[in-house]
Amino acid sequence: MKGNSLIGRQLYPLLQGSGLNEVKVEPKMVYMDSSKPELVDGFILKTIIPMVEDVKRQALGMQMIEEETWNKGITELHETARSMGTFCYTFFKGRARK
Repeated sequence: MKGNSLIGRQLYPLLQGSGLNEVKVEPKMVYMDSSKPELVDGFILKTIIPMVEDVKRQALGMQMIEEETWNKGITELHETARSMGTFCYTFFKGRARK
């Protein structure tokens, strides 16, 4: 939707190029499985899945993906929250001084 899905990987040059000092960028990995039910509920079921499902109409309307492929992906995303599912995602945290 005209966002930049690679922005985390571009934080260092963006911050450095903005004239900031002491630039630090660190990956922050999130891993979840059924041994962490509060994270599965709060992060996967109540955050990630609704966020992804919310763009279905736009993604299909812009012909970014076929509906069959979308449905397969959403099904697999829901499976990450089930008893044998796992979910892993990496965020990037950037810090700098002006």
